[in-house]
Amino acid sequence: MSEALKLFKAEYERINKLCIPEDTCPYLTNFLVDPRYEGGESWISLLSCLLLLMTGIELLEELKSRIVQKIPVKKVDTEGLDLCRKMIEQTIISYNKTVDEQLHKLFQIRCPPLDFFGIRKEIVPFKYYHDKKYEDKDGKLVTNPRRIDNLLIDGAENQDDMRRRPFVIADSASGEYVRYFVAEERNGREYTFLCFMRVPYRKCALCRKDCTQLMHKCGGCRSISYCCKEHQVADRVKHTKEVCRAMRLRREAIKQEEAARDSESKSEIGSDSD
Repeated sequence: MSEALKLFKAEYERINKLCIPEDTCPYLTNFLVDPRYEGGESWISLLSCLLLLMTGIELLEELKSRIVQKIPVKKVDTEGLDLCRKMIEQTIISYNKTVDEQLHKLFQIRCPPLDFFGIRKEIVPFKYYHDKKYEDKDGKLVTNPRRIDNLLIDGAENQDDMRRRPFVIADSASGEYVRYFVAEERNGREYTFLCFMRVPYRKCALCRKDCTQLMHKCGGCRSISYCCKEHQVADRVKHTKEVCRAMRLRREAIKQEEAARDSESKSEIGSDSD
């Protein structure tokens, strides 16, 4: 067995231990839940197992891509690497199936989805809060995918970037779903936590249908959306030009207030550092 194959297999085993740990308690230490909900501990515990699996799938996909790149190279154990690749592919399929099953269980727990929770950052799937490129030691943007040896690599330039990535939990069997956004990052004594805030999907302004994707947004006020073009046209009886203009002015005023607050906070930070 070549040295490269030994390293790949060792990394594969470490990822498996992350996905299915003997004890998930270390990942739940000091987790933050909304105390108003009973049963939140069961919900967050199952969610943690799900996140570990989803993170493991990402790590396995990245490992598989490195193996595929290594296979054409001469003087390597091509047959052994190809078998390793197939093993990883089968594991990914198995983990994806388990994720679907666990998602269904999550929605069977008799408590509403938590409005707020915080969980250790290294087990949250990378795609929900990171950019594709990261800053190296010299401050240059480089592509640097997360691996098992560096689960806490950071890539989001600021929290606004993090908030643009919705974390959607959906049960394909029942059609139920819930959506979260990263609200903030908190540094604990031992761990860094990502805090998620539940954010509902927008509803169609006419039929009030809860839609995962509302493709038809009013181009004037840019404040309301519709599930279809027909509903956008039908709502013009209520959503007149005057109403649209008032909503646009209100949205612009809110943006100006937020910009002013951000400017004030930055100036306060600058004065404190001086």
